[in-house]
Amino acid sequence: FTLTDASNQANRIGPILKPNFNTNDLIHAVLGPQDQYFMNTAIKIFSDSIFKVSDNYDRMGMQLTGPKLELKSALSIPSEPVVKGSIQVSGDGIPTILLADHQTTGGYPKIATVISSDINRLVQLRSNQNVEFIIINSNEALQKTRKFLDMKEKYLQKISTSRGTLEQRLMSENLIGGVEFN
Repeated sequence: FTLTDASNQANRIGPILKPNFNTNDLIHAVLGPQDQYFMNTAIKIFSDSIFKVSDNYDRMGMQLTGPKLELKSALSIPSEPVVKGSIQVSGDGIPTILLADHQTTGGYPKIATVISSDINRLVQLRSNQNVEFIIINSNEALQKTRKFLDMKEKYLQKISTSRGTLEQRLMSENLIGGVEFN
């Protein structure tokens, strides 16, 4: 059994940047694709109100409780493809955010879409936690998503770097102090 140098190794020094999963931050959303079906007051309510995550929450979607979002007219739009992050509003004014296992088509109007870089933070929320939205335009959404993807790529590269064998990794950590071998 041979002891190796337990000093700090270069590949172990320094912080590893990780994604921000702070659930207290505002969730960024882009209006549409059917925001024209909503009263102007509904869009203002959506962007200015605090919603809560309801108990109706699974991998398909996250239903929110809070102020109702009023539609201009009856629900008469045809079913169409939907994407993860779409915020559908049912006839009773309740918003539901579609998540990873969402259906492929939907017929409810979609007031907004959560940007892809905020989905990971959004799904960290649990029942009765607050969620607030901030409306941004598509250019801002692209910038935020590109920044997130760049940081995510650096994070994945950093954690995928080989840190040596199990013995090397254990020996590089100061697991116990004051041990002497003769």
